[in-house]
Amino acid sequence: MNEKPHTVEIFTEVAPKYEFLNSLMTAGMDRKWRSTMLQMAESALGKKPYAVLDLATGTGDIARMMALRWPQATITGSDPTKAMLDVARAKAIAPKAYPSYRKITWIEGIAEKITAEKESLDILTIAFGFRNVEEKKRDKAVEEAFRVLRPGGVFVILELGLPKEAPWRKIYKTLLTYGMPTIAGLFSPKEPYKYLAQSIVDFPMPENIKRLLSKHGFLAFAPRSLSGGMCWLYIAKKPIPQE
Repeated sequence: MNEKPHTVEIFTEVAPKYEFLNSLMTAGMDRKWRSTMLQMAESALGKKPYAVLDLATGTGDIARMMALRWPQATITGSDPTKAMLDVARAKAIAPKAYPSYRKITWIEGIAEKITAEKESLDILTIAFGFRNVEEKKRDKAVEEAFRVLRPGGVFVILELGLPKEAPWRKIYKTLLTYGMPTIAGLFSPKEPYKYLAQSIVDFPMPENIKRLLSKHGFLAFAPRSLSGGMCWLYIAKKPIPQE
């Protein structure tokens, strides 16, 4: 596994309460953002997908949403952290879980070396995980996304970010840097959330992510701001060769 051990250790530590804390930190907006991501991915594809992969799936919330939205599709959730996948598997087979959850395949994997055949996927997603790919490996991650998508396939990145307006950006930075670790620390170890807060602050501006996608051959749409810039949606489509 090529993922930084530090990052894997962080997510191993927070796995048991990861979904609860995500909801708490975003005032419940994270689920709405995920739903918007899947709606936009399907719209960009122009049809229901047959094969989808959720990278950095964590405890599997997006993969489960996919299973309900696209019951006919082959759905895979991939993550570099075994503890996260253990929680995802348990949720998928829980007594009250939807039957479609049991069809999801869970695998250990990283964004810069995707476990999928060339041109085998219709939709590839990564939510709140792209910023955890080392900066020097992000080019490789985008190359891999291009490789595994069929022509016309869609790559979607959902990522936390900062508001565009300077006054709000400054306030939000302060809330992230001090508020997130303090609140999370009431329920979970504080240190992992210090790292996660800083990773949001350090993430490149939306225009830079769009340029990264275009650089590797994608047709990249304009980044879409959600909730005033607290979250950003990046949609890229693999071109269909002209005959």
